[in-house]
Amino acid sequence: MTSTASGTTDELLHEVADGVCTITLNRPQARNALTFGMYDGLAAILSDIPTDGSVHAVIITGAGEKAFAAGTDISLFHDFSTPEQGLEYEAMSEANFA
Repeated sequence: MTSTASGTTDELLHEVADGVCTITLNRPQARNALTFGMYDGLAAILSDIPTDGSVHAVIITGAGEKAFAAGTDISLFHDFSTPEQGLEYEAMSEANFA
């Protein structure tokens, strides 16, 4: 069985097949650096994974040949104008990876 979740975008691909959920970070031009939308998409995909045992593994991979993931796309931080925005980013990151 193959399915896609609501979190799938051009920058974040998702497929479930034969009990394996594969998520591909798809920004090879930026070394797969994650955007805030990609973090939200990852959270949506992971929360949509069935808990009935039909998915046995989750694989997160990066598109292209140069990098798995460069981390967060730091160009997004240019729009931060208050310390609270940085704290909100940290809280979001912690919630997504806890």
